[in-house]
Amino acid sequence: MKQLQELLLAIPEIKTVRERFRDGVNAQLITGLMNSGKALFVAGIYQETKRRFVLVTHNMFQAQKLYDDLIELVPEEDVMLYPVDETLAAELSYGASPELRATRIETRHRLLTTDDGILIIPLVGLRRYVPDAQTFLSHVKQVKPGDILSIPDFVQDLVDAGYERTATVTTPGEFAVRGSIIDIYPLTVERPYRLDLFDEEVDSIYTFDAETQRSLGVVAEACLMPAAEHFATKDQLKDAGEKVRRLYEATKERVQSTEVLAALEEGIAYDVELLENGDQPKQFAKYASLVHVDVTSRRDGQCLDRR
Repeated sequence: MKQLQELLLAIPEIKTVRERFRDGVNAQLITGLMNSGKALFVAGIYQETKRRFVLVTHNMFQAQKLYDDLIELVPEEDVMLYPVDETLAAELSYGASPELRATRIETRHRLLTTDDGILIIPLVGLRRYVPDAQTFLSHVKQVKPGDILSIPDFVQDLVDAGYERTATVTTPGEFAVRGSIIDIYPLTVERPYRLDLFDEEVDSIYTFDAETQRSLGVVAEACLMPAAEHFATKDQLKDAGEKVRRLYEATKERVQSTEVLAALEEGIAYDVELLENGDQPKQFAKYASLVHVDVTSRRDGQCLDRR
């Protein structure tokens, strides 16, 4: 593979493109590269420049294929995938897969905290609404021994970041509080964290087995990524509820079929009620465009690493 890559990069036209990228060119139209040739070319340019590359594919299948090819050519930690399925069913259940949500959260964090790496994103991903960079990063917590935590405030921070409070932590996205012990299971780690506090000071941090609940070992720091991709205050939710209510009522006036109206009631009415009360519905992503009014869609020229 290395020899094939060297042959490709030695083609005169490719050498010209390489020189342009080394000189600081940000955009270059390249045609004629097929299948693995794209990965060979991108890997070669990236290894020379160590600049960030954003690769947009037609669909998720092509994105996954390109990702699989690239991690054979460059270190896997240098390749980021933003997985979004373009099917209607996936659209309606956006965010339902904790694995895909974890990958998107990790990718967004990497984009906002580093300047290198290769991002692969399907075209449909450019239509996703996301919170602005400051809002996203405000929900990322780094905790280490010696830190001072107010348990009530910390619990509220976890809830605001999308975590669900439970009696016992067994599943990613959950947290539990037992006296001075706080268990947290971020989506982006293999093992959950256990924070042992002395009064309001973090005394120690362990990982533990979610099945047996036994501590496994001490760690120096816990990186707590958010468990959700969208965040909103109660006021923002209520405002979104008012907007949805107006759209909902206007739509009902135009619907003549009782069956369609019943389906609309079933699919929207309960969500409207939750939003108007300042609560977040399960499929909150459907209403993201009404909440993130200052953000957002890559359709408006924004990108995932907006700063």
